[in-house]
Amino acid sequence: GLVGFMLGDLRDKLEPIGRLDALDAVGSRALAYFAKQNKSELSDAALTQRSKALELMGEIATARGDVTGAAARYREAMAGTGEMVRRAPSDPQRLFDHAQNVFYLAEVESNLGNAAVSEDGMREYKRLADKMVSLEPGNPKWQTEVGYADTNLGFALMTQHRYAEASRQFAGSLQIVEALAAADPRDKAKAASVAEALAWYADALFGDNKLNEAIAQRERQMSILDPLMAQSSDVDYRKRAIPALRALGRMLASIGATDEGLKHSRRAVAIAEALMPTEPTNMNWVELSAGARLDLGSVLLSAGKRDEAAAEFRAGCDLSDRLSSRSTLTPARREL
Repeated sequence: GLVGFMLGDLRDKLEPIGRLDALDAVGSRALAYFAKQNKSELSDAALTQRSKALELMGEIATARGDVTGAAARYREAMAGTGEMVRRAPSDPQRLFDHAQNVFYLAEVESNLGNAAVSEDGMREYKRLADKMVSLEPGNPKWQTEVGYADTNLGFALMTQHRYAEASRQFAGSLQIVEALAAADPRDKAKAASVAEALAWYADALFGDNKLNEAIAQRERQMSILDPLMAQSSDVDYRKRAIPALRALGRMLASIGATDEGLKHSRRAVAIAEALMPTEPTNMNWVELSAGARLDLGSVLLSAGKRDEAAAEFRAGCDLSDRLSSRSTLTPARREL
């Protein structure tokens, strides 16, 4: 019961604060408890809790830049949830739990540059989501998973520069999450899901050279995130806003709207800088801040503000040096 509380209510209270050390303590203590148990004799509930603890430790490893360590944790968690599905293959909740680890491992493979392996994982995630809906068609949670699955498969296609295919995938995902959000307009999580779907759709449109459509989708995204940030101190909304504002700055500058682009780029930097002191060891925030600085430098340079641009490039490079000191870097971080 205590382990269930630690991995449930306590984790839910800690995550919005963004403190990795507190989350690490939760996951480590849970795993220490299960290390004393015979894995072959774990009950269904205990096996589920152990997989959730491993999933949490995988997320923490990812945030700290340890992609290889994250992959190991997710594989172990996936073995546990896979056993749960084997025991009851028609239980949609077990399919859901397993699908999360399938997704996380596919995401790690993408970060390691293994695009084809990642795509296979995302297709398996979608298969599991579709099966959940087939078992319980009226459950909105499973419908949401199908929307997530479409989004993640679209991302896998986009990393391979298959932008037209990705756009179609993202458009389908957006329809699903918008319908779910419209049915429950007070649900902040559903609103955030719409914002995320808009982000990927915009990026695919931009890759497909549909600039004005891409800008419109990013502006729609910020119209959702701004009220959420105003109403809550949850760091997740700010983490979503930074890449949205970075993208808007780049896109607007590319069509000659430099002043408007600068406004969004500066705001991205300001939000990133406010996040970093909360948890200095969180490499995700360092990465967001580095990217925001480098993007602002590029927009400043296009506006002819060379001295200001140089200062931002220097700040971005200093932050990138912090990332390069990590033993395992994602391709995106190497590009920074």
